[in-house]
Amino acid sequence: MPRWALYVLTDAMGTETHAVLEQLADGSVWCHPDTGKPVEVPVPGSNRVLDADLPRPAWGRDDPAPVPLPVPPSISPAQAREAMFRAGLSAQVDAFIEALPEPQRSVARIRWEYATAIERADPLVLAAIEAGVMSAAQADDLFRLGAAL
Repeated sequence: MPRWALYVLTDAMGTETHAVLEQLADGSVWCHPDTGKPVEVPVPGSNRVLDADLPRPAWGRDDPAPVPLPVPPSISPAQAREAMFRAGLSAQVDAFIEALPEPQRSVARIRWEYATAIERADPLVLAAIEAGVMSAAQADDLFRLGAAL
């Protein structure tokens, strides 16, 4: 059975890199777990094992789908605008707000321009989803992206 270990590899400049590596049966070569190709250890003897005899990492073709990050309940207006820009939804959201009847349009403009946070559960966000501007999954992804910016 292969031996898996979490290593801290240190190069000649002292930069540390963490890696999960597999030791072959003869003990002489460590391989990248995805490719099976040998990994060149930067400076032999200067590396340390953080944990050894680990179970095989769950990487590769048989991996389950990644678990999405939780959806943040709110993001800043700047984060929301940049996320929408990156997703190509800025024009659709602006058109949605402009198409609202009064007084909802004016209230939406005020909230969009002056809010200190955009809530995922905000009625305006929910109305945009209901109107087909974006799906609920797209809204979740926008909030995740916005939180990462």
